[in-house]
Amino acid sequence: MPLPAYQILDTTITEDYGKTMVLMDIQSDDPMTEDQARLVLEKAYENARTYRKFKYHSEPTVIAVCLFSTAEHQKSAIPEWFADMTKRPGNPGPIINIYDKRLAAHNRRVNEKQTKRFGLTYEQRRTIWRKLALVGYAGAKWEHGEMVKLGEKKRTMSEDEHGRALDVIFEKGDQMRQRGENSVRDSYGLSDETIEAIRKEAEEMNWPMPEWPYEDIEP
Repeated sequence: MPLPAYQILDTTITEDYGKTMVLMDIQSDDPMTEDQARLVLEKAYENARTYRKFKYHSEPTVIAVCLFSTAEHQKSAIPEWFADMTKRPGNPGPIINIYDKRLAAHNRRVNEKQTKRFGLTYEQRRTIWRKLALVGYAGAKWEHGEMVKLGEKKRTMSEDEHGRALDVIFEKGDQMRQRGENSVRDSYGLSDETIEAIRKEAEEMNWPMPEWPYEDIEP
């Protein structure tokens, strides 16, 4: 059984008196079966086991390997991998998890990269999805700012006044998102139906959400 190619995205080492942990994030552009995903994890795990020169232990006491479909999935506001392997003290051996739907989405993504839809390449559709997601982020950031301002006035307002003010914020936030989505749609000359089809493709293909762009606000 051939071993799919993979690359190491990041390796994080944390250690104290109780444990020395190696967390390795890896990524593959190759389609694979569940058995091949296990092979990739086992290969990366054996690599992580060779790490040495720790402060408190002679070798890692905890190893965790996460296999991502893309680097974007790792950096997403909601990181999502399709397989992982963990070895902890007391475990007889590494525990492997394969997430069937995510693995299937990974394989579809690999196969779809050469497919055009609606006159758009795969990467163009991904770009449109990303822009739509960022429009949503901008609306959420605006709503957060307005709710902070409203919170400062809450004690001077009745419950009904506060409720109506919240409704206005959410209504304006929705209007802001709609204007942004219309701008994306019009810039590519797309129909509403095509936008919805791209959204559906994003869900089916498990496209990652973009990184959260605002450092001062939690997503």
